[in-house]
Amino acid sequence: MTRRLLLYFKIKSRVNRHNRHVRLGRKKGVVLKLFYNYCISDGINTVHTPSYNHWIYYQHGIKKRQFELFENYTQGIIKIKSTDIVVDVGANTGDFASNILPNVHKVLCIEPDSKVFESLTKNLSHFPNVELLNIAIGPQNMFKTLYSAPDTNDSSFIKSDNLSYETETVEVKRLDLVLKNTGCVKLLKCDAEGFEPEVISSIEGVSDKIDFVSVDCSEERNGESTMNDVRHLLTSFGFSIICDSYLGRKILIARRNDLT
Repeated sequence: MTRRLLLYFKIKSRVNRHNRHVRLGRKKGVVLKLFYNYCISDGINTVHTPSYNHWIYYQHGIKKRQFELFENYTQGIIKIKSTDIVVDVGANTGDFASNILPNVHKVLCIEPDSKVFESLTKNLSHFPNVELLNIAIGPQNMFKTLYSAPDTNDSSFIKSDNLSYETETVEVKRLDLVLKNTGCVKLLKCDAEGFEPEVISSIEGVSDKIDFVSVDCSEERNGESTMNDVRHLLTSFGFSIICDSYLGRKILIARRNDLT
């Protein structure tokens, strides 16, 4: 890890100084290149990110990273079809959505952090079947302070004393209001960095038209998992929990009880 960090800082200074790309080196056949505008290439695919730190996610290849995220949130249980609508709350730079956009009817990507949203837009705006919203999802419509930490993928409404943040005020909307005129949703994927209970509480008015919900309930709320709160909310809205872990990650998958 120390060697990787040293390499990162050398790369950052060289990229900024020369305004060109830098070869990161070979990892299992993958050669990454970092460009001065926070664009990462593996020689086949490219992805825009808000920080050079993100190179580590793609060291085995961009498509591999995107497919692994899809596997994490669907776990072979949820089958996505060309007629389906998917909602991605906490879309980040669009890795999850990138894997499914060519094969679905529509993906709605929601990302509150303005710096991350800029990268998300660069990565996905060329898809005709994507809708991008630079808002947050929560229990009521309001404006709220977001603790922005795009370098480490930790932007959250939950402040942590262990991380360095900038702050920005973002618009928060209830998901049932956002989806009021949307058709049936095959999958709601959620990664809200500890704010998952607040996100899930806002689906109450549209819970009857969401087939599956997949939520990252990792220990991101002051070091605690949101699993129990999310489980309670989903069961109260008529969902059954069908999985609550995947390869050590606390990813909860729920299925609507009346789904045929």
